[in-house]
Amino acid sequence: MRVILLSRVKGNIVLALVILPFLFMIIRLDLLFRHPRRRRGITVVRALETALGAATAALFVFLAVFRVYAPGNPQPISVTENMNLSSNKSLVEVTSPAPIGKISLSAPDLTEAISTRARRYSTTVTGTKPVLQEQISTSSFLDRKRIDLRIEPDGKPYRVSVELSSREQIVIFDSNFPFSYSSTGKQATIHIGANPPFPLDVQFTLPQAANVEVGLKLTYTTLPFAIKVSGKDISVQRSLVVSKTLSVGAGGA
Repeated sequence: MRVILLSRVKGNIVLALVILPFLFMIIRLDLLFRHPRRRRGITVVRALETALGAATAALFVFLAVFRVYAPGNPQPISVTENMNLSSNKSLVEVTSPAPIGKISLSAPDLTEAISTRARRYSTTVTGTKPVLQEQISTSSFLDRKRIDLRIEPDGKPYRVSVELSSREQIVIFDSNFPFSYSSTGKQATIHIGANPPFPLDVQFTLPQAANVEVGLKLTYTTLPFAIKVSGKDISVQRSLVVSKTLSVGAGGA
């Protein structure tokens, strides 16, 4: 039943496989009866056609009014806010395995009523909340520079990602967290485990002439602010992704 209601392709295939045998049976039903008079056979065929037609109509009415989601089986709704502090914009995405329907979103910078049959909905919000404070400092020694990055977010992010990118090959001499390079060598990822302590201090050493961008991404499963979602028979999962890009020029930050 869930396949018929939620999948256009698989649902149509299932309905075709169910209905076609009955259609073929009706077309060739006259071969099943060997009545002495043709009129009687026609009457039986018409009676069966009427019965099967009524059963088919009842099935379609049932499918039209049937709700796969109910209070005991709510529709899963996922709401993710992708907040870019560098561009001062947020992208709010709503997804569901079924048509979203009618819901309302309410956040400190957003109030929106949604009514759609799509499974994905997104809206852009200008302006971001001050959920992240970061401090970056540089100290030099000979031909190297040490970068000290302190991350102090609101709330407690589940995961923090620190990525370095440059137009040139990146060389990391040392770091207080494990790191790895991309296949091109122009990107590097500093690996920080889940649920790190805050404030979080990240330290790494680069060549003095290195010019890199430091990309921060914080993923929340418990939000530092409220995003209210209301609708009928829904179960909401909320998440927040905060990103920001910092520049570290040659010789210093």
